[in-house]
This record gives sequence, structure tokens and C-alpha cells, in this order.
Amino acid sequence: MTVTRVRDLPLAGRDRKSDAAAADVVDGELKVVPRAVIAAAAVVDGARGGVNVPKGDIDRIKSHLAEYYAKMGATPPWER
Repeated sequence: MTVTRVRDLPLAGRDRKSDAAAADVVDGELKVVPRAVIAAAAVVDGARGGVNVPKGDIDRIKSHLAEYYAKMGATPPWER
């Protein structure tokens, strides 16, 4: 499995439920769901058994998630 870079999307409101979707259409615009970013970051950091991806992809995944954490004004779990 490889990570495919997706375009940079705006964030939906933090209270938006993720329903396991990383993005959702909000007011006609595709936006990233913050709760999904938080859940994905937790798994990448080892929660729920972690992820099974090539080690070379982990840094790219973390970098992409960290961009959304920066938009949320928060620190990713692996940097705490």
C-alpha cells in the first residue's frame, strides 16, 4: 500500500462527526473532518493496534496529518 498525496482541503467545523469519512461536503464544499484527522493520527501513533503500511510511508502520512493539525492549531500526538 502506498500513500497517495491528496490536495490540501479546508477543514470542516471541529464538531462535525466523521462517520469514518476523512472528508465530507459541507455547504457544497469538500472539507476535511477534524475528528477523522484526530482518529487517523491516533492510529498512526499506535492506537487500535496501529497501521500496517511500509515504514517508508509513515513519515509521509504523519507529515500530511500534521498539516491538518497545524490548521486546527493543535499538536499531533507523536510530537507531544
